[in-house]
Amino acid sequence: MVLVAIDPGKVTGVAVFQDGVLHRATACSLEECRLFIENEQPGDCIIEVPQIYPGQQQKGDQNDLINLAVTVGRYADLAIACGFRVKLVKPREWKGQLPKDVCWNRVRETLTSLELGNMEKVPKSRAHNMHDAIGLGTWFQKRWR
Repeated sequence: MVLVAIDPGKVTGVAVFQDGVLHRATACSLEECRLFIENEQPGDCIIEVPQIYPGQQQKGDQNDLINLAVTVGRYADLAIACGFRVKLVKPREWKGQLPKDVCWNRVRETLTSLELGNMEKVPKSRAHNMHDAIGLGTWFQKRWR
């Protein structure tokens, strides 16, 4: 069974799980991510969808969420066209309000040394996208809550 987890953005995090094991994870462009999806056997595809937060909890330009939502739609359409079952999940659903470093530490604790070795080496500035994709995938598999 294949699970593809996607944290979309200008740089997208993608994690591929096969039979519950992290097989590959990276941070890439839309076109590079397309290859991940097209080259996998259809299964589940879980994608983080942007969430609007009230007033003081907002970060950055809220108009950026529109572009991000369009990107989510492109990934969802691609996955559906490749035969995947797609589920969209808001950040609050899977990671609550955990800071990125705390969330990643909890996710990393659920990974085996083999799985940690299946993560591509990416620059620190891009790693958080990959970490969130892995976290989303492990959450979907109920490996952590």
